[in-house]
Amino acid sequence: MLLEIQAAWQDDLPHFHPEHEVTVRRHIGDYTLFMTGIFRERVERVRQRTQNRPPVRVTFLEWLDPPFACGHWTPELVQLAGGIDGHGRAGQPSRRLDWQEVLEWQPEAIVIACCGFTVERTLQDLPALERMPGWNDLPAVQRGAVFVTDGNAYFSRPGPRLADSLEWLAAQLERCNAPVASRV
Repeated sequence: MLLEIQAAWQDDLPHFHPEHEVTVRRHIGDYTLFMTGIFRERVERVRQRTQNRPPVRVTFLEWLDPPFACGHWTPELVQLAGGIDGHGRAGQPSRRLDWQEVLEWQPEAIVIACCGFTVERTLQDLPALERMPGWNDLPAVQRGAVFVTDGNAYFSRPGPRLADSLEWLAAQLERCNAPVASRV
């Protein structure tokens, strides 16, 4: 049986809507509670690790040509990971991004997780972004803080794997707070 779960974000922790949690528990039992507990512990560990770091200005892109800012749960993941997303809106759909917004934001990190794409597929489209006016002048580009990941596997779908996504994102943003010489 395939269950469709609609994810939401509340009180800084993802959860299942109550009516769906009952359905899931009926089919797979208390394992749900166990896995939810592990998920919450992982999120809390990241929160503890990042809460006292200076926030990193982030541009998180879900598409490159044309550029799209992240939405849904991703802006909150960025915040939990120690960043401030200058473009995405929590709980809202992704949106087309005017490149001027990126230039004005001057991101310290750029995260690229194209919806439905692997890293290899995303890298094929990266030259379109690199040709944008002012790309080479962005702090993230100058500091080597442009991170490409598998959007399909890590950010495009709600679920327990978002804990992996959060941990990966926190590690990348932590590198942005390190002195330039130690980021090699």
